[in-house]
Amino acid sequence: MSNLEMLLANRRNSMKLDSAEMRRILTAVKETGLFVVLGYSERDGNSCYIAQSFISPQGEIVAHHRKIKPTGVERNVWDEGGADSLRNVVETPFGRLGALCCAEHSMPLLRFYEYTQGVQIHVAAWPMTFELHRLEAPTPGHEDFNGDLHTSQFMAREGKCFVVIATQVLSEGGLEKCNINEGKETVRKAVVSLTSGVASPLRSCGIN
Repeated sequence: MSNLEMLLANRRNSMKLDSAEMRRILTAVKETGLFVVLGYSERDGNSCYIAQSFISPQGEIVAHHRKIKPTGVERNVWDEGGADSLRNVVETPFGRLGALCCAEHSMPLLRFYEYTQGVQIHVAAWPMTFELHRLEAPTPGHEDFNGDLHTSQFMAREGKCFVVIATQVLSEGGLEKCNINEGKETVRKAVVSLTSGVASPLRSCGIN
């Protein structure tokens, strides 16, 4: 119950695909001329989804992916994506680009299906992670800095594609909103960000 207000706030702030907020983002992407894979909590009717929108340099959503199977306790908050989210590779000016969310990278059939779509650049979206040795009682499913990094490197080598690693950035204010505060100092110190990088299929170490 201690997290109830946080969960309600998360639902209120989850963005609708067709919304003024999304239109502002599309305009900003068009002004920069970039291709963007935007990760966010999406609200659609009475359900929320862990989502990724593929936005072209023209400011148009050319593909939309919802996490197929939320992980563990995520299922208390977010719904499952549908079959349409399996088509997660699109043509871009930079090559064929795909994306997955977090633990989807550990699902062999999802990776394989993306490879069959001819992915050349993959965006690996990760949340904040933890250094497990700093936690007093880590549980199976905790995000792990080294595990996420090695998974991204492995996908680059297995899929013969470049993997763009993008992680959640958690501010001091974000720590407070996630109830990771002074009363949980051990957990607070364990929070790390994988930061960003590119895992290459051309290097044995797989990271630049």
